[in-house]
Order: sequence, then C-alpha cells, then structure tokens
Amino acid sequence: MLEARGRRLIAAALGVVPVLWLAPPARAQLEALRETIEVRVVNVDVVATDRAGHWLSGLEREDFRLLVDGSEVAIEYFSAFQSTGVIGASGAGEAAGAPGGQASETGSLPLLIVNYDARFSRPGIARRALVTLREQLGELLESTRAIMVARQGMSLVIEQPFTRDLDLLDAALERLVELKVPSLGSADRDLLISRLERAVDPELAGLSEEDEGVLDTALDFLRQVRTQAEVERHAQRTAIAQLESLIASLAGLPGRKAILYLGPGIQPQPAESLYRIWWSKYRSISSGLGIVSIESEMGLDIAVARLTRLLGKANEAQVAFYAHDPRGVRSQNTVEFESIAASEFTESDTKSAQEWILSLARSTGGVGRVNSADLAGLVTEMMEGFRNYYSLGFSPGEAFPESGKVRVELVNNEGRVRHFDRYVTRTGRRGLEELTVAALLTEMEINPLEIQVEMDEPERQPDGTYLVSLLVKIPIASLTLVPQGARHVGRLSVVVQAQGAGGDLSKPAIGVVAVELENEQLLTSLNGMAGYRLKMRVSKGEQRIAIGVRDEIAQRDSALRMIIKAGHDS
Repeated sequence: MLEARGRRLIAAALGVVPVLWLAPPARAQLEALRETIEVRVVNVDVVATDRAGHWLSGLEREDFRLLVDGSEVAIEYFSAFQSTGVIGASGAGEAAGAPGGQASETGSLPLLIVNYDARFSRPGIARRALVTLREQLGELLESTRAIMVARQGMSLVIEQPFTRDLDLLDAALERLVELKVPSLGSADRDLLISRLERAVDPELAGLSEEDEGVLDTALDFLRQVRTQAEVERHAQRTAIAQLESLIASLAGLPGRKAILYLGPGIQPQPAESLYRIWWSKYRSISSGLGIVSIESEMGLDIAVARLTRLLGKANEAQVAFYAHDPRGVRSQNTVEFESIAASEFTESDTKSAQEWILSLARSTGGVGRVNSADLAGLVTEMMEGFRNYYSLGFSPGEAFPESGKVRVELVNNEGRVRHFDRYVTRTGRRGLEELTVAALLTEMEINPLEIQVEMDEPERQPDGTYLVSLLVKIPIASLTLVPQGARHVGRLSVVVQAQGAGGDLSKPAIGVVAVELENEQLLTSLNGMAGYRLKMRVSKGEQRIAIGVRDEIAQRDSALRMIIKAGHDS
C-alpha cells in the first residue's frame, strides 16, 4: 500500500540541502505540459549474412525493405554498426540517433544473460557445454556491456548479477559445472513407458471393453499418464514463468539485450509421448472410457497458447534469444525402448522441444542450435551479431497500431536477415514501469536524473504491518523546467514496485506530480533538491523495492533499488 503526499513549494531543510516539495499538479498546468511531444521511433536491428552465414558489410538503406503488417514503410533512420563502432547513419538531420538518441542506445553492445536450464539436462553432458562457455568468457566480455548468470530449476536463481568481472563470472559458471541437479521424474516417465509397452494390447489379443479387467487396466494406466502429465505441466508452467521473469528484468533496460539459453527446451505438450503410447495401445476400447480423441485429452491448445505468449513477451521486450541444447547430437542419448512405436513417440517429444528452441531464436532475431555439440560455434556467431548489424528506424504514426508484425527483406534477396518479428511502441509510462522492474530484478541502476532515496525507520502498526516513509530527492539541476507565467514548471511521474521474500511482484504504485518554482528562485535553487515524500505499508521481513522517476518534459527515466528490513532488531 502506498501513500504519497505533496506540498506546494514549502521550503524545508534537510541537513544543509534545501528541499522543494513537489506539488500536486493543477489541471491547467498538466494540460499545458501535455503539449510536449514525445518522440516515438521503432528501431529494428538486423543482422545480415550471406548464405554461408558471413556478415554482409557495406549495405545501405536502399538495400533493405521494411514491412509492417505486410505493408512496406519508409526507412526513416538508418545506421550501420560494426566492431569498430558506428560506420554510417542517416535520418532526420543526417545524424546518428537524431530521434532522441536512438542510435547511441541501439549502437551499444548488448547486455547478456547466460541462462542455464538445469532441470532436464544430464550433468555430464551439460558440464561439457559449461566448460566450453568458460573458455569463451573473455571474448564474451569484449562483445557485451555486462553479463549475468542465471539458472532455472525448482526456482530461478541469479548466480551472478550483471558484472564485467571475469573472475566473478568464471566462479558462477564453475558453480554450475559442479551443480547436482535433482531428478524431475524422468526415471518415472521411462518406467511407465516400459510398463505400457509390456501391457497386453486388447486389439491384438482379441479383447473388447466387455472383457473383465480390460477397462480397469486401461484406466489405471491413463491415471498414471495424467499424473505424469501434471508433473510435466507444472514444470512447463514454472519454466515459462521463469523465462518471462528474465525477459521482464531486461525489458526496461536501454540498448540491446540477449539471453543465451542452455537447455533442452520446453516440451509444448507435456507427456505427449505417454498419451500417444497409451492411445496406440488402448484406442480400440477408449470409447468405453469416454475418450473420443487423444488430442482433447491432452489439451494441446492450452499448452501452445502459453508458449505463444512467451514468444510475444520476448518480442515486446526486444530480447534476442540464442538457444542451444547441451545434449548435443540427440540420437546418441536416446533411451532405448522395446517397441519401435515408443521410440518414435519419445523422439517426437524431443523434436517438439527442439523446434521450440529454434522458434524462440528465430522470432527474436537470434540463433538456435540443436543436434549439435558445437556451442563454441553458436557463441561465436552470437558475438558476431552483437558487433555487426544494421538498425532500421521508422516513426509509427497515428495510423499504426501499438504493436504489429515486422519483416525485413534484402532487395537483391542474396542473403539472410535476422531480426525481431514484432514491434511495440512504448508510452513513457510503460517504459518507466519496465525500467523500475528491471532495477528491482537485476540490481542495475539507470540513474541519469541522479535521484536519491532516504528512508525513515519502519513504524509498526496495530495490524502487524509496518509503515515506511521514503523521501525521494531529485537535484533541481537535473530537471527540465519550462516557463509558465511567474513560475517555472516541470512534471514528474513516480513509480514504486515491490518484491516480497517469495519473489512475487506487487502492482506498481504510480503518481504524477508537478515541480513549481518561482522565477526569481530559479537561479538560487539550481543547487537544491526537489523532494517527494511517500509512505509504504509492508509486511514484517525483508522487502525489495525499486523507485522509478520520469522527467516527462525531457523524457528521461531513472530507477534505483533498495532493501527494506521491517521488524528486525538491527
């Protein structure tokens, strides 16, 4: 719960720093400030290669076609980036980044999360992939702004927050190499498949649903399949939620972002092979159990919808995925079953998961590798794309929807391109909320406004909660103020986001306030601070919060993270 209180230009003293309280905005003031134009530019970063996968250099704006929802649009801004930096840019004013500094943000090296999905990986095979990655850490650091190491399992664990420290990153990967991963029921799954294989086939044995025990046996096996499916369905939901959390942690950060996913992928339909093996065995008597098709029993559409949503979130956040199945050539590790049908069904499961890996990479402008032990080659290709790419920009007008399908083509059609397949236009409010979540989840602080936060001691309330008073301070010199009669006025948006001990995020608390300064006070107040007092009601224990502030006139955002400990003795 959040309480925010503003006062109209009451001078206060905090140490030796003068503080101006932010005033609640009057309607007329806000209407005038809304006339500020917010520049919106959609940048589509494109990696262009020849048929052999080699970077195509020297391309110009005229070499590309940009289509939005199937219709060609003008490329208003164009930049080419190579490992040596920006080698050419054009647009409004013929300057790189004319639209609000877009090229400078896009042209920076990306942030990278190395995400190890440990839940289904065999330790020996995964260890080889991680050792390979450790050998390439130095080159990776040269090709990125910072690297985070995360792992998926029963929960999402950040082994190492974003850093450029080679020793810290190497230690995090070494911990993953030595990790002992608990089984998530794969042995139970294989045992159930073997039991299904050995069971009597009613059709081959000339049995019908009227024969004693036939339906009971089929139903008993179906219940076991459903139980295993629920285990796998829970794992699927957990894995998707964890990936969505990683995507959310990057969405609000400026510049390019990427996730290197090391794992066997997500099975689109949990326990599909089990269902199909059961169906192949008991189809002739399935009507006696009220089952008309195995697809309706599996609920395939629901599973596909979850994965489709994940792909959409990755595209909205402009997070590129580079994905690799660390098991290498899959046929070398396939469990041998007694029947050809069972082997075919389980192999189909593997192919579905691998197709998911490839789809995740393709739709976000990354690269996916399956049935290959060449992780080093994937990482090299990823780094090449980090350093060499083109940025195509367009300004979506009122006729454009907030999001749409994007396609980039080479005019001569003599190469390949990789890029995000959707665009999203972000309002200032949405961008601020995403940046605040990013500060909360990644511990990165983006703070061009140089905001500071001071916290009073939490006060225990009769209901057992604690009331925390926070003072958000912003240097007056960091703000953009516009003259309005006898005053200079600015407008700020403030967002507060909290994360509990269990990892759940609260709904963002949002406030809009005005900064008002008498004209004669302007010069003497430039060394002072503007202050915004807010109160939060929190539970006992440790709470992580992030506070984001947006200067609505300058369209600049800041966010920082802090920890509140309520109810502790010290």
